[in-house]
Amino acid sequence: MKRQKFKHIILLLFAVVVFVAQTKASQPVAGISGNLTVRNCIIYNDSEYNETGNGASVSYSAVNEVSVPTGAGNISISNTNDFQDKSAEPKNVNSYYLSPTSSLVNKASNFTGIPQKDINGNDRTYDGTTDIGAIEYSLVYDKGTNDWNNATHWNIGRIPSSNDVVSIRNNSIVNSTNAVCGRIIEIKSNKSITINPGMQLVVKETICGADQPDKIIIKASENDPNG
Repeated sequence: MKRQKFKHIILLLFAVVVFVAQTKASQPVAGISGNLTVRNCIIYNDSEYNETGNGASVSYSAVNEVSVPTGAGNISISNTNDFQDKSAEPKNVNSYYLSPTSSLVNKASNFTGIPQKDINGNDRTYDGTTDIGAIEYSLVYDKGTNDWNNATHWNIGRIPSSNDVVSIRNNSIVNSTNAVCGRIIEIKSNKSITINPGMQLVVKETICGADQPDKIIIKASENDPNG
């Protein structure tokens, strides 16, 4: 596939992944050029040629180039490890699901007119600031230390906040009165959340799987008969 060159076109990209391919035989000057405005995008292929050229206004984007394009908020990326979540679905080389530790999280621009949802229908400004790319990072999952209020229990290295969408992949035990999350989208088979006596877990929205047996276990004691 030859690289794309646009002439006399104004194209506004709202948090969309731009993936360009090229053939060495053509040896173009740049992959994206012409009268374009590019914001909040991942532009990735290789660094042998410039990914952007004259006429393209690029800002708050991650670009696979040796030199970062002129523009506010641009980030240089060298390979997919800079942004890709290797454990996310779908598992393929063209996946742009962000890693929780990606440098692209919360690095885009909340400009006027930005869509409210990403391409998956999730909130575009999750956690207050938009991410670079087509998919807003929004998934938090536990790593299996069992303690909800232990930062090492979570893949993001911190305890979930009221904005976080959580996936329960291991047994989680709530030993605090201030455990919280935005939503629980799954509780894996044979896994559960146990809330110890006197403790509390506040979920702002919904808990998927809570209607199945032994997914949510609320313990009671003599001093706290209602859990």
